[in-house]
Amino acid sequence: MVLLLLRVTICFSQDGVRLLEKGRHLLSKIPDSTVWYANQALVLSEKNNDFQTAAKAFTLLGEAYQAKSESALSVEHYLRAINLCEQYRLDTLIGSALNGLGITYYYINDLEKSEYYIRRAADAKLKVKDYTFYSVVLTNLAGIMFYKERYDDAIALLKGAETKIKEANQEKYLASLYNSLGGAYQMKSAHPDSVLYYYLRSIEIASKWDLRENLITGYHNLGEFYFRGKEYVKSIANLRKALQLSEDGGRDRYTLALYSTLSEVYFQIGEFVKAYEMKSKELQLVKKINEAEKMRSIEELEISYQTRKREQELREQELALQASRLESERYKSRLYLIVLISLLVILGLLWFVFYQIQKRRLNQQIVQEKSKLFENIVHEIRTPLTLIQGPLQLIKKEVQQMPGGDKNLQLIEANAARLIRLVNELLDASKMEKGGYAPEHKTGDVGAMIHTIVGSFYSEAGLTKATFEIVLSSPTMICTYPSNVLEKALNNIVGNAVKFGGKGANIRVEAELVENKLVVSVSDDGPGIPAGDRDAIFTRFFRGVNGKKQSGTGIGLAFTKELLELYGGKIWFESPINGGAKFSFELPVSSISSTEEVQDVVNELPVLLVAEDDPQLLGFVRDVFSSEYNIITVSNGEDAIRLVQERIPDVVLSDIMMPGKDGLEVLRQCKTDDLTAHIPVVLFSSKNALQSKLDALQLGADAYVAKPFHPDELRYTIHNLLELRRKSQQQAIEDLRKSDLPVEDRLKSKNEFVNKAITFIMDHLSDGSYSVNELASDLCLSRSQLHRKITAFTGQSATHFIRMVRLEKSREFLASGKGNVTEVAYLCGFSSHSYFSRSYAEHFGHSPSQDMP
Repeated sequence: MVLLLLRVTICFSQDGVRLLEKGRHLLSKIPDSTVWYANQALVLSEKNNDFQTAAKAFTLLGEAYQAKSESALSVEHYLRAINLCEQYRLDTLIGSALNGLGITYYYINDLEKSEYYIRRAADAKLKVKDYTFYSVVLTNLAGIMFYKERYDDAIALLKGAETKIKEANQEKYLASLYNSLGGAYQMKSAHPDSVLYYYLRSIEIASKWDLRENLITGYHNLGEFYFRGKEYVKSIANLRKALQLSEDGGRDRYTLALYSTLSEVYFQIGEFVKAYEMKSKELQLVKKINEAEKMRSIEELEISYQTRKREQELREQELALQASRLESERYKSRLYLIVLISLLVILGLLWFVFYQIQKRRLNQQIVQEKSKLFENIVHEIRTPLTLIQGPLQLIKKEVQQMPGGDKNLQLIEANAARLIRLVNELLDASKMEKGGYAPEHKTGDVGAMIHTIVGSFYSEAGLTKATFEIVLSSPTMICTYPSNVLEKALNNIVGNAVKFGGKGANIRVEAELVENKLVVSVSDDGPGIPAGDRDAIFTRFFRGVNGKKQSGTGIGLAFTKELLELYGGKIWFESPINGGAKFSFELPVSSISSTEEVQDVVNELPVLLVAEDDPQLLGFVRDVFSSEYNIITVSNGEDAIRLVQERIPDVVLSDIMMPGKDGLEVLRQCKTDDLTAHIPVVLFSSKNALQSKLDALQLGADAYVAKPFHPDELRYTIHNLLELRRKSQQQAIEDLRKSDLPVEDRLKSKNEFVNKAITFIMDHLSDGSYSVNELASDLCLSRSQLHRKITAFTGQSATHFIRMVRLEKSREFLASGKGNVTEVAYLCGFSSHSYFSRSYAEHFGHSPSQDMP
């Protein structure tokens, strides 16, 4: 049976709808041009307050976006058309918009909404006695019911419509209605007499009113009915009638369907020659239609180009006229402008005098405090510089006496470190005041980070003979933590221990993870903190009794306290009467307990795959890069291609000349496979000819190094490629934080793979069990492939990427009042309120409640 959802179109007759007629003409072939013309018509209608044209333009935009499969935009524009029609009672237009909206929902398989809007469309068309489109809309509605196998509902609907059309004495519109009724009974597989009756009635009415398309459809449906009932002679007779009418009328689409059906019938009864003849005609007609559509598309493109060109010329003429009018208006306004400027100058001078008086008063109040601060800063900067310059002069004289040189070099290193920390301390304090200090979260061994920070003080501690002891609760303490906050806090506290602990001080640094908190203590056996200084120890610029004997600005501990509290931490100290001091602080972190998450951060070195058939050169390259990369080596192109797909390395380094598949083939395979297209590929070869290099670059090589090469040339080439990718990742994260767009738009990437991953995560947003393994399965990748590919594009592990998407969506839910913190946590897949709040604070730098309206 032939049954299609038909789009109800609007017959435009007004002069202001010329652009819409052009757009509708291009709808089936160039929907982008339709969008352009409809938008131009919309602008014109807004200028003239022409609500009818505006409603038609929105309806046409809904149809165009429907044709482009952009359902969200299609729904938006149909709804705007419906709102206009309801607001201004455009009863003759609303039915078309409602029907189009119903069809859009049908295409995205939302059948409930589709049925709702198409029912409204039918009522609207009946209200204005538009029986032509009323019968078409009902056919669409019946089609939805057929799809849902609600045949009885479809029959009842169509019979109700039959009654209304008969009451209106509009018999000719019953032809298509009876075709649909016959189809409903045929699909229900019941009452074959009813099927036959309605098909024959449809043919009878179509013949009476010369409705050729209804007549073709009626004979076609009747032929198929007899074919299913194995009455082949009657089937062929009716199909032949339909074919004759279709061929005579040049209706190729109907003819194509009839050739196909007749071929099936002839094949079924064993007349294979005729079946072959029908199938051949079908194929020839397909070719003819395709060629005709291609030519029509070319002609329409030419028409579109010429039309736009003429309209551009008209716009330029209009702009020239507007410019002429504008120039005359400018001349008239110049006199007024001169008077206005004169008044503004006078007011500006008065304001300037007043401002200068107020500024002078304020400057007098703060200049003294500024002078004191900057005198201290200048003094503190000049002292380390003097201690750097002096030993340098001595080193020149001690070239022959190396033991003395070591001591002076140590002095230079310690004071240079002091100078850098002093300047950084001032800059960080300034950032804190401006609200520009953001946490930089890192996942890894926090114990190793603590060793690195404390180790930077060894040279300075050597001058006072101080010793260090580092005690960690576990050999490896893997978690996610704000690395820059930890570094600033520990630098200030350890620096104070070295400075105030005295000669030969024993400094003990302890760290442990306790319930998702990192607790760090730094103690020394120095003179301790005087009782009179303890209440003001965390006050800015306070230096105390011991501080006045040492260099410094007095902002280190105050800055540390403010920084820790800003990100949910705290700091405290103990100073026994018998001497010594112990400063402790805690900082929220995210512990990694599952094996899956630990696997994501254990190996932090980038992976380099090297393809080279010369064993000696392969070993040399491996030795050059072994300390900086995890190396995978292969000796031929086949293994290189296989391992690139399996391991997803960060960089591929390949020789061009190899047995079997060469380096160019490796490059081609990498760049044409969506799984590996993002991986930088560096080629090196003894072929130093320009053409060889051009061939490699043309295929997409990221760099080309000629043999013989210097190891540093190769090292810097690869380093720069990875650094470029790292900066791109960092920029993407910064852009995500700055934008005020909806979360789906902010997260949208230039890379389709990342967008697909985000879509799967969003689809399973409330499913707390949806993790890396499920995402990898949905993307048809292994877990390791997914992890390396996500890391390459985002700089984050797959685990953290999933959590980031959930957190970004949760922020949008909170801001829009979707629910309280607990409700939003569960909506976004977090099973624990406390874990959600902690993760939120780590990601955004503040608690979830601060983003609620």
